[in-house]
Amino acid sequence: MTRKEIYEKIQIMLANEKKTLLDRYETNSLDYESYKELVSKRVQEYREWEIELMLTNDDELPEKFDFIIKTDISKF
Repeated sequence: MTRKEIYEKIQIMLANEKKTLLDRYETNSLDYESYKELVSKRVQEYREWEIELMLTNDDELPEKFDFIIKTDISKF
């Protein structure tokens, strides 16, 4: 998987997580403050992955991003 594909997958995974949190907020299973806090934490976590992606050598990508590479987005 290329660096660009990993980056795109990170973006899709973040969007899916944010949608899940929004759905929980809209169904009242999450209050607004918790929703804001969780979204903020997720954005920070994924931003850290993006930074790591930028700093990682090409030959280290499969090892460092194994979780992302193996994640089936359709089930995420």
